[in-house]
Amino acid sequence: MYTGADGAFALPAMPDNKLYSLAIFKHGFEPLVYGGEDPDFDPIDVRLKSKSAAQPAPKYAVHGRLVGPDGKPVPLVWVERDGVALTTGRGWGWEQEGWPKRVLSDTNGEFTIGRDKEFTEVQTRIHAPGLAPYMEWLPVSNVVQTIQLGVGATLIGRVVTDGQPMADVRVGISGWDRNSEVYAGHYDTPTKPNGTFEFDHLPPNVSWTIYGLIASFTNHTALPLKQIQTPADATTNDLGDLPTQPALHLAGQITTRDGSPLPKSVKVDVGFANAWDSQEIKVNGDGRFRLDGLYTGEIEVWVRADHWRLSAANRSATDWNPGQLAGLLERDKDDLVVEIEKGDWDYNAGGAGGGGNGQLPPQDQPQGHPIHGAEPSGGLVIVLDGQVVDDETGQPLQQFKVVPGYQPPRAAPTP
Repeated sequence: MYTGADGAFALPAMPDNKLYSLAIFKHGFEPLVYGGEDPDFDPIDVRLKSKSAAQPAPKYAVHGRLVGPDGKPVPLVWVERDGVALTTGRGWGWEQEGWPKRVLSDTNGEFTIGRDKEFTEVQTRIHAPGLAPYMEWLPVSNVVQTIQLGVGATLIGRVVTDGQPMADVRVGISGWDRNSEVYAGHYDTPTKPNGTFEFDHLPPNVSWTIYGLIASFTNHTALPLKQIQTPADATTNDLGDLPTQPALHLAGQITTRDGSPLPKSVKVDVGFANAWDSQEIKVNGDGRFRLDGLYTGEIEVWVRADHWRLSAANRSATDWNPGQLAGLLERDKDDLVVEIEKGDWDYNAGGAGGGGNGQLPPQDQPQGHPIHGAEPSGGLVIVLDGQVVDDETGQPLQQFKVVPGYQPPRAAPTP
């Protein structure tokens, strides 16, 4: 809406049990977002800053202009800064000081992200109502770069159990590639009374995982993971009927390495590697737990307790996340034993055992094997074999000793 000649405005009646953000803009002025507005409060006074009175232009900046499918500007849209690239490489969570986390496009669809400290590119994420999300690395440039936003792709389908539609359950999708540079995001939507669902304005030509959110399905039914693809911009992919399967469960016990009592408020969190969904429960007094509504696939199990970590006895402990087990859930499992010990997670230890000797070969990583903790059942995840030869002759040695966990020095120490 437009303000009157005196600058006053009055929005239509809105629910007064919420807080609102007001976006205010005028050509020639810096856009302003006024957050936390309560309809029950007194009228607000907003002051816009002229662009001529704004801060000096940054030394390094990305200039862009958003246009829609019709070629017209897309105003009042948040442009979020995510990753940043320097001459030394790209990263997230560092080199983030000295510039805004997000900016708003003006009435001409233009925006500027910049700072005085040098950078070469910035990763932007743009979400415009009625258009597909946009994510791209934009280079530093004095030229205004035109960014074309499209309407996106559509996914439709129907969830059925024994051929009958399932209403009011939530279906989720998550970008198949979880790399931060290309991850397409995650979305969920409910099914209608006839079991159908629809995702609109999705990034086109992207691989996704589709699944049923655990909490919305009963303990007896689950919608398993499936890889799908969004079609080209402004087109639809009809997935047809997606049948459910009997739900699986994961149950077991948390134990301590030294036999001491469990800490208070121990929680177990289970999620899927290719889905944006998880389930968390608190273990009972003797450490037992059970999680229902699961389905086949690669699962991730976290044990959350302050100042406790996984012990090296857990065979499915991962290299990169010291608080996580990862493995395949192929059927119901009732005997998972997760052993914990006192201490904080060490993210530089190279695994729960603290080896720090590099990554396992892909065929030995726990993600490709059935999930196991410290329980007696289950085979070994890693089998070590090889041959020892004389360094000078190359001939096999007939007698030698292998000491697990010991790595001799690779070179003599410097005198």
